[in-house]
Amino acid sequence: MMGDIESMFHQVNVTPNDYDALRFLWWPKGDLDADPQEFLMLVHLFGATSSPSCANFALRRTADDNENDFDSMIVDTVKKNFYVDDCLKSVRKDEEAVALIYGLMKLVGRGGFHLTKWVSNSAKVVASVPIEERSGSAKDLNFDQPNLRRALGNSWDVVNDEFTFKVEIKEKQPTRRALLSIVSSVYDPLGFTAPFILLAKILMQDLCRMRLNWDDQIDAKHIQRWSTWLKELPKIEQFRVPRCMTSSRLKEIVVTQCIPSRTLRNVVMVPLRI
Repeated sequence: MMGDIESMFHQVNVTPNDYDALRFLWWPKGDLDADPQEFLMLVHLFGATSSPSCANFALRRTADDNENDFDSMIVDTVKKNFYVDDCLKSVRKDEEAVALIYGLMKLVGRGGFHLTKWVSNSAKVVASVPIEERSGSAKDLNFDQPNLRRALGNSWDVVNDEFTFKVEIKEKQPTRRALLSIVSSVYDPLGFTAPFILLAKILMQDLCRMRLNWDDQIDAKHIQRWSTWLKELPKIEQFRVPRCMTSSRLKEIVVTQCIPSRTLRNVVMVPLRI
């Protein structure tokens, strides 16, 4: 399940001693010949480097101040499952998810935060949330159609509970700059597509060794390699990765460790019970 804190920065007040750091001038009606008016931001604003850390501190402080009034799972979720204003959490049962959603909304509400835009891969969980508190794509509860959401930048197919990838190729002249632009456009922080992207990165290394400038034309040999890779790139959209790597029949996994085999060619995921 996933939720979002609405206008998170604006819910956190600025310390009075820091008001002047957020002072700005405003010309009424856009008339630059008139005398400007001075304003101070009394809440944290979007675009300030300090805003995410200050807002995150306020959120965690809310959890600390109210930890005795809520279940430890709810408090731990606030501390460990938020990335700025986004909450992502997985639980085993629908009932747990519903209780967690309402517990989280109540807890963060004590700090002045409104946790909303809920979405889940369970129709039962989504149905338990008021329509006005659901994500736009989850309002109609249509689980018969693909429902793509952005989860911290990753494309998440909510209905099938799979990570997917979207590729938009723009026509560019074959240069180092164009190659870097297209490779960087494939957003994959989890590294699922790394074996394929590596081919383009090797090509970039080869071009760097040739000491080409960013906008120099690539020679025919390297254009062939680039064209072959670019032709295959759209197939990434057919690649899907299940979000959950365990079976629902398994009991709760307490610890998971990666144990490399002696050949270094295989990695075994071993669930350990403590």
